[in-house]
Amino acid sequence: MPWLTRSGEGGITTTATFGGAGGLSFLDTGDGALHAAFHAYRGTHDARTASRITWIYQVVHSPDGYRLAEF
Repeated sequence: MPWLTRSGEGGITTTATFGGAGGLSFLDTGDGALHAAFHAYRGTHDARTASRITWIYQVVHSPDGYRLAEF
């Protein structure tokens, strides 16, 4: 499974709605936590009506592997 494609993916725990994600980078913030940054359209993947912004999530370990979670 890819790390992310849209907010409804099983590997993402979020209350946000986004689509068209890309540019995934992992960040070591020095506090012992790993984070992931990417850009995506807010609310929808329609470039005509949505803003493309940067999203940052914490990478957490779960029984199924690693996932992205709001922090």
